[in-house]
Amino acid sequence: MTKLFIPYIMGNKDLIENATLLSENGADIIEIGVPFSDPVADGPVIMEAGQQAIKQGITIDYIFEQLEKHGNQIKCQYVLMTYYNIICHYGEQAFFEKCRDTGVYGLIIPDLPFELSQRLKQQFSHYGVKIISLVAMTTDDNV
Repeated sequence: MTKLFIPYIMGNKDLIENATLLSENGADIIEIGVPFSDPVADGPVIMEAGQQAIKQGITIDYIFEQLEKHGNQIKCQYVLMTYYNIICHYGEQAFFEKCRDTGVYGLIIPDLPFELSQRLKQQFSHYGVKIISLVAMTTDDNV
């Protein structure tokens, strides 16, 4: 079994600098959190980081803008962790297009029902953006 170093950072004003530093120091993949006002799947540390990011004006548009301008400085793949509400508000197709255009490798969407993840995978697979499913100890064996 191969072990990977996959650090998580909340989107912030120093996103590119932080992600570049992580990628230059052994990160295999970087998980970038998109701040959300109602992060029901997050623990207290990530919730607090998200609230601070929101106060600083960090949005999905800001994150996409930074990745579009400077994402080539990040020397490993990166994924976004975001809530489905953000994707819906942005527009599913536009969101997947923007992910593709900014080099996003995949998406972790913690509040996405499994059935909906299957539809998104089929509908938007041609953009090359992976949907990374979360599995808990209570997940049904049929999944």
